[in-house]
Amino acid sequence: MGTDAAGSELCDESGMRGLLVFSLFVVGCINTDPAVFVESSIASPSIAVQSSALATGINGSFVLSLHLGARASGPSTTSLAAASLVDEDGEATLASTLGFTAMPPLPTSVPVDETLAITVSLAAIDNQLPADQRAAICGTTLRIRALVEDSLRGVPMATDSAPFTASGCN
Repeated sequence: MGTDAAGSELCDESGMRGLLVFSLFVVGCINTDPAVFVESSIASPSIAVQSSALATGINGSFVLSLHLGARASGPSTTSLAAASLVDEDGEATLASTLGFTAMPPLPTSVPVDETLAITVSLAAIDNQLPADQRAAICGTTLRIRALVEDSLRGVPMATDSAPFTASGCN
């Protein structure tokens, strides 16, 4: 570095580069995660159909992922208000209300800048449908639809799984 006629220091180009690199380390990475409300997704959906002369039972499970970004105003109390079974297009509802259990139990608190995985299980004893519903479930590609309530958003939001087919249809 040099000095000017008044005696003050001047920064040369390499000194400015060093200052820029140093400032990047001091500031760190800026978190650009836009999730200020809970974002939900469904992974690993599966349904097995159990049939009898009187009813069609549905066993199955899925993983409900709940994510809240770093820019959220605080943690969210989140619950699964409902789960249903719809066709691939989401237009026809094949089972409007599925009984389920969740682990960890719901409602739960989703901390800021975290993602929770909730295993949701469906038992045939809780999901008895008319016997003729078997053909509709076995004859199409399915999606699980979850209605997730998030205390930060204030209104329930629907999340659909990727398309899948039921087992036990042979």
